[in-house]
Amino acid sequence: MGVDHHLAGEQKGGEAFFQYIAEELVNVMDETKPFKNETINVIGGGDSPWASYEGKSTAKSKSGKKWEHEFVYVMRFNLDGKISKIRAYFDTAHVNTHIEAHKQKQNGS
Repeated sequence: MGVDHHLAGEQKGGEAFFQYIAEELVNVMDETKPFKNETINVIGGGDSPWASYEGKSTAKSKSGKKWEHEFVYVMRFNLDGKISKIRAYFDTAHVNTHIEAHKQKQNGS
């Protein structure tokens, strides 16, 4: 996610990270429709402290648009096997399209 994107930032802890991202997206996603997360690829792990996770989520937004979003998490694990650092890479244009469509629907535009 670009540093100039309004969802860019640094959070401490996995729960804080997911809550930060989810807060914005929960407002956009239609919770009455199915939401699916799919693992595309996992690279690394094992003996390496680094791993990446490539995923895809599909859903329906509250504006009625189809949500098909691909993303990547790059993670570093500590000696206890817990995530010590995570970077999320999202398609910010895709996310913005849905956020703006939701705002327009709210405003009756």
